[in-house]
Amino acid sequence: MSVTVDRLTVRWHPHTDPDGAARRRLDGLVARLRDDALEDALTGTADDRDMLVCLRRLAVDHRMNWALADAELVAGWGRALADAATAALAAGGSDVVRFLCRAHARRDLVTAVLADDRGRAWAWEMLRLWPPGGAVDGSIDGEALRLALADAQAEGTAPVVALVVAAAAAGRLDRFVALAGAAALADLTERAWLSAGGSVELSPAVAPPRSGWNGQAAFRASLMPAGPPSAAQRPVPAAVDQPPGATGQPAMDGNTAPHAPAPGSDAPTPGTYGTASARLAQLVAERSVIHAATLDDAHMDIAVARSLAALAVLEVEPAAALTAAAPGAVATLVDLRAAAPPADGAQAGAVAAPAHHRVQSWRTGWGGLLFLLPLVAEVGLPDRVATDPDRYGPALRPVLHALARRIIARAVPDGGPTAPDDPAVLAFCGLPPDREPPRPVPVVDDPIDDEADRVVATLRRHLSVDDSIAERALLFATCRRRAEVEADPGWIDVRLDLDEVSIEARRAGLDLDPGHLPWLGCVVRFRYG
Repeated sequence: MSVTVDRLTVRWHPHTDPDGAARRRLDGLVARLRDDALEDALTGTADDRDMLVCLRRLAVDHRMNWALADAELVAGWGRALADAATAALAAGGSDVVRFLCRAHARRDLVTAVLADDRGRAWAWEMLRLWPPGGAVDGSIDGEALRLALADAQAEGTAPVVALVVAAAAAGRLDRFVALAGAAALADLTERAWLSAGGSVELSPAVAPPRSGWNGQAAFRASLMPAGPPSAAQRPVPAAVDQPPGATGQPAMDGNTAPHAPAPGSDAPTPGTYGTASARLAQLVAERSVIHAATLDDAHMDIAVARSLAALAVLEVEPAAALTAAAPGAVATLVDLRAAAPPADGAQAGAVAAPAHHRVQSWRTGWGGLLFLLPLVAEVGLPDRVATDPDRYGPALRPVLHALARRIIARAVPDGGPTAPDDPAVLAFCGLPPDREPPRPVPVVDDPIDDEADRVVATLRRHLSVDDSIAERALLFATCRRRAEVEADPGWIDVRLDLDEVSIEARRAGLDLDPGHLPWLGCVVRFRYG
């Protein structure tokens, strides 16, 4: 727990004018209050311990008994502050703002500013997300958004994408781009793509000018092969494996595209990319809030469309940056930007922005399943999916979803199948509990049992147990834990009950925070309480 006090003002009203020694005593009392008693006084209630709580002001009228020792005076002063803070937090109102986490605060800033609501600027400023002393008349909205984006970049790919998703879900992505600037959008896209493991190069000849972007300059972010493809680069893909009209998107084949590029355009030639790219693009078009909200604008600047298409891919399938299919999927999404969005596109994958004072959580009995996430990377599953789409399909999320359900089935072989929307199962594939489960992708053979075997073998090694412990007992003891899942896009908190603490799991480091997992597309944290 940490407490930051922006300004502390003390006004004394002594009965007599204090002499030099008395003044030094008063100064010492203030110093001891500042250094020792304030943090204890302002830690808030137990429910606030793992939250960011912003308290705008706290006025305390406290009388001192100067006959007491200094330690007793400071302790009494601290208690008075604690009582005042407790009352202020309980009363709530406009002077108290609670955020689930820093990502939640950034998301609140973005959605509120885009809606012309700056009433919580004082709280954002406390968290260093709003320019110090910044005006609240709209003149620094762009600066505030860029500050939030820079703060998100420091945490990795998922927080950056989450801010764009929040703007898209609010229906204000066009204003977001206008305020933050197309140059900033291109820059954060490049950084997000690189941090997810992808390869991005900006040609110096077409990079944004150093003086900034005026919205008219022509440049191309090289999120796909630059220039027209050669004949050797033009395999004719098969049609997407989905009935035409199933999502409202036109079928894609090797000879047609919904909208051909204009003459002289640097958009990819229709039919340039293979089946894996087309299937990945279809998946993103169905699931992406960004795509549904904005990429249906035929007049959008090509550079902005490419940046948003790349972020849409990272939103739906973070591990796709590692695959050879990703540049083709980005190109196909740009080519589809004037196509009609899915009939339910406004809802597909959308996550409503939570109120700044609310924290929604979902209960699960399988909270320990998330302990296995680091093991998924350790056994190399994300890399295998990226390099073998014929066996695993074009996306990692469906594989992780199936793996989570298979692991639980092994833990309780006599039970029925786990619900596909169990909060722990969805979190295992990087989705908040209010999202739709990923649709399974048909593959030639089922690789999930092999992957489950690898995870179990790695779990045995971490726990230092051999085959004498039955797999069923091992998985049940590890995964069957009561927990609450609290999530924003790009951020998942798993709050486990205190009686679910396991010495074996702690000794093996299974409940250490995984942090940012680029291949999963989010930050994952474990909490007990």
